[in-house]
Amino acid sequence: MRQIDPYKRICFMCEQAELDPKEVCLLSKTLFTLYQDSKIAGNPWKSPISKEKEDKQKRRMRREFLDIARHQIKDSFEEQKAFVWDALACPWIDEKITMIMNKMEQFPPDGALYKKILEASYLSEYKTEVQLFNECNLRKTAFYKKREAALTLFGILIWNYAESREQEDRDNGIID
Repeated sequence: MRQIDPYKRICFMCEQAELDPKEVCLLSKTLFTLYQDSKIAGNPWKSPISKEKEDKQKRRMRREFLDIARHQIKDSFEEQKAFVWDALACPWIDEKITMIMNKMEQFPPDGALYKKILEASYLSEYKTEVQLFNECNLRKTAFYKKREAALTLFGILIWNYAESREQEDRDNGIID
């Protein structure tokens, strides 16, 4: 039996959520690029907040994310960029990124490779293209295809997580 291409499976996951895979990829790329920039710049934004304020902040950011992810980047890039900067200022964002990255590893057959690609590309010190290709043991074309799949998978996983948390809050009467 022939296995379905992992990227096609990821696209199907996006389509099931009524999201355009290319837009999901672009939003994830914006998040990771700005995340990398914020780490390089050493932005010391994240100040601790109370559990109650954190929960409220998470709900607000989650709703904003679920809304903004449905917009096409060409129509709302500045809005999406502003959202990402706001999200990066949240003290809990690193924890969520790590959680989703760990979840990616479970996606067969390339989940671990996808995680490695995103970590090498955005979550570690700057690397040249050649360094990235060598670290991931991929040729240029394969690397960029796999990175697109990794960014898209990250985006749909964070979308699914946000959707499930939103549903939990509705079920618990926290939100309407």
